[in-house]
Amino acid sequence: VGTKNLRFCLFGDTMNTAARMEQKSSPECIHVTQDVVDLVPDGGWEKLKKMEVKGKGTMQTYILRVGRELDNQSDNADDDDNSFITCSSSLVKFFNPMFVGDKDDESVGLSDGNDLSRGRLTSMQSELDTYEDVLPVKDTVFKGHTKWFGMTFRKGHIERAFLDGQARLHKNAVYYGYMLYVLVLLSNYLYGYIYLLFEIGICAEPLFKDFCLTNNGEGPYLEAQSAAEDPQYRQTVGYAELIGNSVFEMTPWCAGILLALLALGFGLHWYFHRSRRLKNKSWALLLVWAIYLMNLIVMMLTAMVFAKQPENMSAQWPTSVFFVIVTLSTLLLFFSGIPFALYFLWWIVAAALFFGLCIPVILPGADTSQGQASFTPIIAGTDFIEYTVQLTPFGAALLIGAYLNDIRSRKRFLQRILMINQQEQIIREKTKNERMQRNFLENILPPSLVGDLKEAQQVHLQSTFKRTKSLSQRHMGVSVLFADLVGFTAFAAQVDPFKVMVFLNDLFQVFDGMCDEYNVYKIETIGDCYVATVGVVTGELVSPSPREVDTKHSSGGKRGVCCTDASTLNARDLVAFAKAMIRGSRDVMKPIVNTPAIMRVGIHTGSCVSGIIGTKNLKFCLLGDAVETAAEMESTGTPDCIHASEALVGLVSDEKWEKCK
Repeated sequence: VGTKNLRFCLFGDTMNTAARMEQKSSPECIHVTQDVVDLVPDGGWEKLKKMEVKGKGTMQTYILRVGRELDNQSDNADDDDNSFITCSSSLVKFFNPMFVGDKDDESVGLSDGNDLSRGRLTSMQSELDTYEDVLPVKDTVFKGHTKWFGMTFRKGHIERAFLDGQARLHKNAVYYGYMLYVLVLLSNYLYGYIYLLFEIGICAEPLFKDFCLTNNGEGPYLEAQSAAEDPQYRQTVGYAELIGNSVFEMTPWCAGILLALLALGFGLHWYFHRSRRLKNKSWALLLVWAIYLMNLIVMMLTAMVFAKQPENMSAQWPTSVFFVIVTLSTLLLFFSGIPFALYFLWWIVAAALFFGLCIPVILPGADTSQGQASFTPIIAGTDFIEYTVQLTPFGAALLIGAYLNDIRSRKRFLQRILMINQQEQIIREKTKNERMQRNFLENILPPSLVGDLKEAQQVHLQSTFKRTKSLSQRHMGVSVLFADLVGFTAFAAQVDPFKVMVFLNDLFQVFDGMCDEYNVYKIETIGDCYVATVGVVTGELVSPSPREVDTKHSSGGKRGVCCTDASTLNARDLVAFAKAMIRGSRDVMKPIVNTPAIMRVGIHTGSCVSGIIGTKNLKFCLLGDAVETAAEMESTGTPDCIHASEALVGLVSDEKWEKCK
């Protein structure tokens, strides 16, 4: 009920009657009504004389003397053990899922239904404890975020983020690719030198004349004959002879262009990744793709220039073209990190150059070839067809691998994005829940105490004394109010409990709406009793902490000087609130009986201690003589009046107080 310091409450005639039973009971006894005895007939009840119960009239009640049974049990240990067994056997029927798997519960005999529950819950717990890796992104989810067969993300910013990540991931791999490319070009020279020596050895023999003229042309044959006649020829091998026998015939100007492209690619790649102005590093992927593409164009044109020169007419150029495409496509796939779309585009350009430059060389060469070299274009054409057949599955394998690798990388990237989004959503929800929980706690407990409670839980205070001390506080100059509804017991006995709760909620909402105006803090509601203070959480606070109580700051100084003024201000606010309560209660009508609510108010001022007691259903409590005196003022007060102590009247002397006996 109410809007401040929310609390779970019970309402109805049963609650009121139970409260009256407690008031009429004796120490170490249980005082019950006839209804309880009918439900528990074997409790050893003693019948009492009929008594008058406030709001209920005459009632037949019973009493159970627990203290006497405890004395008898202390004299007979066997009876004590049997009693414990009997009590524990009744508790065995309860099964708490929170303790599934505890060794202490293994000895407890449960029913079949509980055994099933235990097995089911244990299996669920084992499944929760079992670690499972994050599931990959489903194909349906991946298709929903990509287009063009998964080659690009639908949203541009996600695609840019993916390419940026790929560029950063393969930053060093690009350098390794360039260095391997240089090593391949150097090995091409080494191959040319070794092949030159082998060619001279073969073509110098008259037996292999036709083979040499057909495969290597007339020039290499004549050079081999010269080398056979001059033993010093091998020591005077020039650059032209070296590249003429290499896999790729790289002229000096071609080598210079390739080295310039590599230097340019190396420098720009370093600049792109080091530049702070270039936030998105995906441009580095486009750069490395362009460098490899220009290398392809330069090397293909160089190979075909050699093929078209009559003096260099040989069957070597298809091997050069094959070497260029295989080398560059392999390095580009494994040492660039470019997406599949760019890699596929590179292969389209390579295929266009391969067929566009090679076929025009083969067709006219077959018509113009004459003499001993007549078989050279035929061998070159045969090699071209053979390399075409070899390049087709090779290129298809690289393209399929590049596509699958690109899809796999995109799925991993999408999985990370989805996980990050889920984590951010969880954090937002957690923050929202924590904020709601804190707001809810601050609506039940004072805000300062909520922080202390969280700190106490974090340090895991095991000692009850330390925990209680850390959450308690002493207050001085506090004014305490107890307000009770006149005739509530009789009213609750003849009205439906739900209507009673609605009525009290309406009434207490009126009181709660006045709290902020008068600096009042609502402590709790006990049935129809409304408890509030000024000087504990709101108002003028004079409240040394427990640490300060033990030090020299606990007394004297400015605290003693301002304590009287604070008490006066707090008392004035609470008296004004009490007057507003009495006036406001008249506007709320009781259901069924249609009479206005009439309040009885008691107020006292003094010191008290506040804190949290117990571990379940935490409740902010006030303890001290001031609280008990205020409650006594209310219980002995008069309807529609404020019953105050002499200490409070002395602080608010300008009110029209009437002195009681």
